[in-house]
Amino acid sequence: YDPEGDHAHSCMRNSGTWTRRHDHLRDQLKTMLRWLGFWAEAEQEDSRLPPRPDVRAQGPTLPLTHFEVHVSHPARFDDAAQARRGSSNCAFVEEAWRRRLAVHYGGGPPPNAPFQLIPAVVSSYGGWHPEFAQWWRGAVRAAAERAGSSGASAQGMLWRSVGFLSVTLQRQNFQALAGCSPLLEEEVQG
Repeated sequence: YDPEGDHAHSCMRNSGTWTRRHDHLRDQLKTMLRWLGFWAEAEQEDSRLPPRPDVRAQGPTLPLTHFEVHVSHPARFDDAAQARRGSSNCAFVEEAWRRRLAVHYGGGPPPNAPFQLIPAVVSSYGGWHPEFAQWWRGAVRAAAERAGSSGASAQGMLWRSVGFLSVTLQRQNFQALAGCSPLLEEEVQG
């Protein structure tokens, strides 16, 4: 019995469902950026960044922005990280991003970089990195202003886009959980 899903989210046997979850979330992020009126492509090379970022976006009110999509689960960290993650409601995803920056991006882009690197980092429980949440609210506001929409319309755009991202995450979380359950193994789909 795995009430919190700790085993399913950290079992190496389940790495295929983790990859599919990541890819579905990346594709949904790209789709939502396009829906907001921005140019967005997945997996575009940029020689200034060591790994290839998951999504690259740009638009009339949006400078060149790279997104690193990462889904993590609290059980995948050591005890020191576990202690830090309890210090605030977003400390866990901030710790996941800090580690990702250190390992994959040499600590992060330089302060004067001509682009933004935004952490589309989310907990398997659904909590987004605060920098991503703030960036997303600004992008939705900018898209609503470009469209001449009212404040209520901007709020609807925010709820719709966040809703699609959240539903995608939770559907793929089910696949990760089912992939490690012998009784549900036949139900797992891509």
